[in-house]
Amino acid sequence: MRVATRRSLLSRPAAAATAVSWWLASGTIAEANVYEHVELPSAGQSYAGSTIANNLPYTIVFRTTDSTATQFVFDFNGNPGRIACGYVPGNGFIESQWWGSVTNSLFSSGDHVYYLVVSAAQVATWYRDNVQVGSTYTNWSTGVDGTNGARWRSLFNNAGANNWTPDLTYAAVYNVALDSTQRSALYTAMSA
Repeated sequence: MRVATRRSLLSRPAAAATAVSWWLASGTIAEANVYEHVELPSAGQSYAGSTIANNLPYTIVFRTTDSTATQFVFDFNGNPGRIACGYVPGNGFIESQWWGSVTNSLFSSGDHVYYLVVSAAQVATWYRDNVQVGSTYTNWSTGVDGTNGARWRSLFNNAGANNWTPDLTYAAVYNVALDSTQRSALYTAMSA
């Protein structure tokens, strides 16, 4: 029986490094905090992650180019009374049981990474390329529905309605409010 010694293990060539997956942001985000990560989701692709209950923190992040739509279009739609991220010409918006604009002029021309971070204190904040934009929306209590229909790039219950036209290069949902270190590392990973 051959037993590997410390010296023999150290003298071996290093195994090919396993690249840290982009959604783990160079190891700053734990796998347990990732509810879903997707690359190039099709318009209307179902969200396969778990439900995040109301009044809990979470983050939705996606990389895309701006939309030139003339109607409401969704990057992510999580069912009525739940979170929705999308676009109104000239504005970014989120929705719960009513339309609520977190920030005006969220979307900007070119390729950007957008975050919606909902904290434990129920403050919803939008970021573009890890820079806070616009204002925050307080007393936010809506979650993400993973059981009754949620979709990327369309209305939750109709894959052909209110479709976001540009690709989402990368997109993910986390069950935590990402902090500045995590957002920065994730921005770097998603922009590579």
